[in-house]
Amino acid sequence: MKVGFIGAGKVTGTFGRHLINAGHTIVVSNSRGPETLADFVDDLGTCAIAGTKQQAAECDVVILATHWVRVADALKGIDWRGRILIKSDYVFGKWPINRLSGEVLVTLVVDPACEHGRFHRYCPRLRK
Repeated sequence: MKVGFIGAGKVTGTFGRHLINAGHTIVVSNSRGPETLADFVDDLGTCAIAGTKQQAAECDVVILATHWVRVADALKGIDWRGRILIKSDYVFGKWPINRLSGEVLVTLVVDPACEHGRFHRYCPRLRK
């Protein structure tokens, strides 16, 4: 499977490495262009490709890995009909996914705070 990332930070580095180790290829994009991602993709390995936002959006699955204040710009100009988008920020209500052009088949919200042992503070629904 080919997975596209819009954003090139810690989420992309961590999740991308796991996907590559599982045999997938990733396409990484950022707002500054693929030429700025050479070191980032080199660090991830041969199954990581630097690409444009549009190239990342054409993958089987797209992971939005930008800061929430940049979400609107990151998603602008892409036809999201029939695409799978995984939103990796944990700010709810700041950018409604239903404002995207087209239709998103699946939207999975991954809350990074829950993965770092801070779920008691940020994710009370997961307390045991």
